[in-house]
Amino acid sequence: VMVAHKFDSQRYVVPKGVELAAGDLVVVDGDRGMNLGVVERLFNKAPHYKVENNVVRIASEQDCEALRQQRLDEEAVRLDVQALADTLAPKMNIRGIEYQFDRQKMTIFYSAPGVHVDFRRLQRVLYSRYGCRIWIKDYKGEVGEEDISNQSVTSTSTHHHHTVPHAHPPKQPREDSKRRKSVAENM
Repeated sequence: VMVAHKFDSQRYVVPKGVELAAGDLVVVDGDRGMNLGVVERLFNKAPHYKVENNVVRIASEQDCEALRQQRLDEEAVRLDVQALADTLAPKMNIRGIEYQFDRQKMTIFYSAPGVHVDFRRLQRVLYSRYGCRIWIKDYKGEVGEEDISNQSVTSTSTHHHHTVPHAHPPKQPREDSKRRKSVAENM
């Protein structure tokens, strides 16, 4: 199954007996911890390479609430990181922040076209301030005029069904899947 996170997608193994549909919010193995993402695509057969990470479980209502709060926190952290970057790594534009769901890792996406950025001091300050592993990545995504940090997680009352090519027929939504899917759609 392909699972989308805030800035990327990754393939995961689904445990036997777990049925998923596109749009489901799932807890997955992360980088030395747990992460959360949205099922983006289902596959009928295994890839020709070994997939290392697993889907752990379908996200709970508490996971959805935690993700909503995490997205709000990420925007506040982005503003703080930008203020620090202005002092410690000038010309570094902080495009977005993504915590791993268990908050053991923070990835900072920045842009600084045509400029070499030495962010080692910034990384040390951020580690001491936030107490988690800090990854800093040059963001080369297609964001156009809209900054990726403006993505939000909001709850809506509308249920959208996603058609996924080569996927099994969609099952009837679980009682609480409307809310999970609305959170997922707005990641």
